[in-house]
Amino acid sequence: MKKYLFISLILLALYSCDGKQAIIEKTARERVAERLKSPDTADFISAEIVGGTMDTAYVVHVVVDAQNDFGAKKRSSYLVALKQDGERLYWDQEKAVQEAGVKPTKQEIALMAQINDFQ
Repeated sequence: MKKYLFISLILLALYSCDGKQAIIEKTARERVAERLKSPDTADFISAEIVGGTMDTAYVVHVVVDAQNDFGAKKRSSYLVALKQDGERLYWDQEKAVQEAGVKPTKQEIALMAQINDFQ
């Protein structure tokens, strides 16, 4: 009986982590969409947590294809900084979303964390 309880607790913890990660990545995609010229044309390629404190602050790398001002699809890469307070995610409207390289460097990720006052 104890074995089944232990396995259930492990599965619950894994599910909770995956659910939390999915919410963080979804929120990052939403923040990027707010900055796009044509958000309705956005095809999100990926969203991945790449830095932060991993418990209350996150840097997420988001890659998206979307139409630019001329109607052409363009691939863009962004870093998004999110903080967590209990169950609530929040961000700084001015600093939370920054364009990044196709594969952000450790320096870019660290700078994003520093700009957004991650401790």
